[in-house]
Amino acid sequence: MCFFSKKKFVAAISCLKRAIYLSPLDWKINYNMGLLHVHTRQYASAYSYLSAAVKINRTHAHTYMLLAITLKHLDDTENARMCFEEALGLAKHDLEILLNYAIFLQSIEEDNRSREVLKEFFLIYQNGVHGDTELSETANQLSEVLLPGSRHNTKSNPPSERESSSSKTESNEGTLDDEV
Repeated sequence: MCFFSKKKFVAAISCLKRAIYLSPLDWKINYNMGLLHVHTRQYASAYSYLSAAVKINRTHAHTYMLLAITLKHLDDTENARMCFEEALGLAKHDLEILLNYAIFLQSIEEDNRSREVLKEFFLIYQNGVHGDTELSETANQLSEVLLPGSRHNTKSNPPSERESSSSKTESNEGTLDDEV
């Protein structure tokens, strides 16, 4: 994953393929290979590796979330929904899963359910479980679409920082269907 962080994807794939050859039943290697393929938008390959990771370890919520994102991009929304629900069953208070599920629901035009999930995200966030800045910015952007006029803000940034980042999020208008 060192190569992945340096954006050397071919080298990362090569190393992970070698690792899978040496240890085909290690779910973390399959998960990382799936993550790499999702990042490079090779969704069919990502599905293969993430499915293997789920079959080996059925208790890792983020594997189900990545599988759901992959299935959504492969236009299998029903199975994507089931994977998101399984991920939430394993990790109810995971902000990343909640936010990606809300984005998924909004992308398939289930705005009412998406609002509920987003409100749950903000409730957990306000109770002290904080995610990274990208999560809070994306949640605020989604709340502007789904909850206009509401006071749901993550307030992780001071007002001056939020004002400077608002120009950044405005340029990404319409990209809510890309999960974080």
